[in-house]
Amino acid sequence: MRPIVTAAALGAVSGGLSYLGLRYIRMEGSGGGAEIVKWIGALWPGIIFAIIIGVWLWRIGRAKGWQAAAFVPLDAGAWYAAYWFAINGHEDIGLNLKGLWLIGLAAGFVGAVLLSVGALLVFRSFRRAPVVIATIVAGTVAGLLLAVGVKGWELLVLFVGWQAAVAACIGWGAEQAQRR
Repeated sequence: MRPIVTAAALGAVSGGLSYLGLRYIRMEGSGGGAEIVKWIGALWPGIIFAIIIGVWLWRIGRAKGWQAAAFVPLDAGAWYAAYWFAINGHEDIGLNLKGLWLIGLAAGFVGAVLLSVGALLVFRSFRRAPVVIATIVAGTVAGLLLAVGVKGWELLVLFVGWQAAVAACIGWGAEQAQRR
């Protein structure tokens, strides 16, 4: 199977696992224990995505083990920045449809740019301008999925769509590196 297809499928799986994880990690509450759980929930999608994609890149010979491991905190940070931006955007702009479109675009952009910076730092196969640009565009556009989705399933649609789109771009980079 082509790397781009495999990566997109793994991104979709990662998005589904991210959603399921957040359904079972309580995001509200008070006290020290609740704050730790809140942080884990805020980082969870980035951690899951980075582990799945990092291990896959390692398994196909496009990354060393240390690179896959280094990608985890970098991607978790990218996810957290996008999450923070989206949460604060909701407070500033509101939850109307136009606001969700704007927040989705902006948070998708922030997440994609920071993920790209992390991937540039650790993955050689990602160090091509067309791959970076495609990743940023795909992540930005996929951020619009924040406003799409059926009531109660918005995050599932967002996570599966965004992570599959961005993973496909990473897979494209791996495919291009394979041809060289």
